[in-house]
Amino acid sequence: MNVNLQLQLDSDIVKSIHNCEYLLTQLVKQGIHIMAQIDDLEASVAKETDVEASAVLLLQQLSQMLKDAIASGNPARIAAVAATIDANTQRLADAVAANTPVATPAVK
Repeated sequence: MNVNLQLQLDSDIVKSIHNCEYLLTQLVKQGIHIMAQIDDLEASVAKETDVEASAVLLLQQLSQMLKDAIASGNPARIAAVAATIDANTQRLADAVAANTPVATPAVK
């Protein structure tokens, strides 16, 4: 048994369907754009986390170096550690300054 069905759609319904297709396409494009922004954000967070972990490790190592130098009772060794701390402090301060966005004054 064969059944043939023929539909005739009103032009308003066809326009509505095309409008829905357009809107869905726009939503997909927007979703792709948002996902790209999320990928960029995740990469930035990972980079920042790596930098913070490096800074924490540096501070921990400097602390241990200083404790070891003090325990040795050797003034020259303590002075050398102090010089290393000063140099690393300046490097860290320069890196933070270089990677900190300049604040723009608020417009009143």
